Amino acid sequence: MTRQAGRPAGGVRRALAGLDQRMLLTVCALVLLVVICAIKDPRFLQIGFVNGQFTGPLMDVLRDSAPFLMIAVGMTFVISTSGIDLSVGAVMAVSGAVAMTMLQRSGGGAVEALTAVAAALAVCGLIGAWNGLLVSVVGLQPFITTLIMMLAGRGIAKVITSGQNVAAENDAFAWLVNGRVLGLPFAWILATLIVVGVALLMRRTALGTQIESVGLNRRPAAWPASSRVASSSRST
Repeated sequence: MTRQAGRPAGGVRRALAGLDQRMLLTVCALVLLVVICAIKDPRFLQIGFVNGQFTGPLMDVLRDSAPFLMIAVGMTFVISTSGIDLSVGAVMAVSGAVAMTMLQRSGGGAVEALTAVAAALAVCGLIGAWNGLLVSVVGLQPFITTLIMMLAGRGIAKVITSGQNVAAENDAFAWLVNGRVLGLPFAWILATLIVVGVALLMRRTALGTQIESVGLNRRPAAWPASSRVASSSRST
């Protein structure tokens, strides 16, 4: 009886030992946060289904979390290379200013919405490339570089909008934010697909391994594969 009772406990311990402790703590913190919200407001966990769509506070949380999921994916790459980026909020403001300004000056169709999204992504890409150039080529510290861009980005966004709140109407663009697919927020589905894609990239490709190796030790990561093999064989 003692052995049989100890087997499930041992299996649980082995399963927990195989998990990433950091991930386990993150999940526990998330569960605790949900429990606290449910205690404060029992309606927090209520999910309804109206007109083919899921409704409720949890659905609102999923929709509102989509931008932060996308930002967190980019920060994952930066932190994996032992860097830091303080300018993500300012860059997000610049992208929003570009998109809304273009929508305000164009029509309300899907083509205009896609053009605005592409322009916003292009501007963000240029800003990221500029930060990367200053860090990797010029040799500035990531903290200083992104701190400067954080301050500059706010000014760029204000210049684009002329310091005014910009409003525009575009049904296709609004659907990207508030649309539903199979009853779930489209923005959250898109963010989840991006997270899954990046996870596969980091864990299943040579590029992901190289990114993480740069963060662990930049100098050996730059060596050719033959040099790394020879060095490891000598060390053994």
